[in-house]
Amino acid sequence: MNRMLKRALTLAAAASLMIAASASAAEVTVHYQALYKALMQQVFNDGGRHYLYGASDAACQYAYLDKPRVMGVAGRVAITAQFHGRAGAMMLGECVGANDSFEMKMSGVPVYRNGVVSLDQVQLETPNPFYNDLLRAFVAGTVARALRFPLQSEVQKSVVEASKAGPYQLRLASLEVSSIRTEPQGLKVALDFVMDIR
Repeated sequence: MNRMLKRALTLAAAASLMIAASASAAEVTVHYQALYKALMQQVFNDGGRHYLYGASDAACQYAYLDKPRVMGVAGRVAITAQFHGRAGAMMLGECVGANDSFEMKMSGVPVYRNGVVSLDQVQLETPNPFYNDLLRAFVAGTVARALRFPLQSEVQKSVVEASKAGPYQLRLASLEVSSIRTEPQGLKVALDFVMDIR
């Protein structure tokens, strides 16, 4: 997850914890626009594209994704992108071979396990199964890493930093996510926690 999103989510969670310490609960909204920015900075960072194979100067052998969108659908985080692929050969100065373009969609259930927010039960939908192995590897590796967030450790670091700036010593004794809901504008992350203030 990119540094800007990581810092924003961490600070929002830490601030919510400190403000709501007596209530032992807080809620953080992670907007889909923030997830989109993470994907653009970490994944679609080659002129707005992500190459699965080949490169921007390849004329006849390439596969790439562009124009990603992020949304919430029926309790899942859904990401769509446009796929472009060509598997051809140069003959007499011309590229001869198949040329494909279609929309792919992946979705997963946002979960919190062992201090980390990530996507589970990931599904891939494409109209052309020929590229599914390539796309599954992309989803399971590149996308999963970009959207994985170590919430507990990052919030703990922010709480420690906040303690240095004031007269009180703050310690996050425990942090759990009681629910993650998909709503029209983003993910609603409900936190339950125990904090010591000395």
